[in-house]
Amino acid sequence: YAHLQTLALWSANLQEEGTKGIANYLGKNRTLLTLELTDCGINEMGCKSLSDALEKNTVLTRLCLDFNQIGNRGAELLGSMSLNRSSALQSLELSFCGLTAGAGPLLATGALRCPTLRNLELKGNALGAEGVLAVLGGVRAQPGLFHLGLADTGISREPEVQAALLELFATVPLCCEYDLMGNMLGDQFCYQVLQLTRVHEHLIDVRVCATSAVDPLLYKQLLDQCAANKKVWT
Repeated sequence: YAHLQTLALWSANLQEEGTKGIANYLGKNRTLLTLELTDCGINEMGCKSLSDALEKNTVLTRLCLDFNQIGNRGAELLGSMSLNRSSALQSLELSFCGLTAGAGPLLATGALRCPTLRNLELKGNALGAEGVLAVLGGVRAQPGLFHLGLADTGISREPEVQAALLELFATVPLCCEYDLMGNMLGDQFCYQVLQLTRVHEHLIDVRVCATSAVDPLLYKQLLDQCAANKKVWT
């Protein structure tokens, strides 16, 4: 397929050898825009192969590795793609990949330094307060991200995390979408977010969980304000 633009494999059990074959193809390919390898048994060594390929690739815009247990080491290895100044990668999706708090600093000094990255999805990883704070610091240092997915990452009402999120909402106008679903954030935080969305029209999608100790009326007001901002923004 000389003009293949999307390659999607789900539950293919590639393991290390299969991933290496995909990586070899990726390193030479000049047409593929999306590579989706969901639940394919990829480990940290597979990430090393993919990272080596990404250092050479200049066309891939989306890499999805959801449901592969790559761990913190895998996230670190993928970070070397930021060394490729010709990279076109805009979206990196690592949902449910077995990342913990230690992955936060590795993402901040690695993947988040990729100058073209616009979407980082980290849903379902046990980053906790420590890991999320490190990721937020990375976004502040390299403020080109548009969407940050932190759903179900083990944060709640930690004052330092909530303060860092609110600061990011107010001071990084390029980041317009935040997914915070599945985290117990509480009414007070969501009220502060609502106030910010009324002032900062770049906040077009701030997702919180309706069942995360958030008043239903407040939840609806936040949804409505984000929708209004999006209408103005577009």
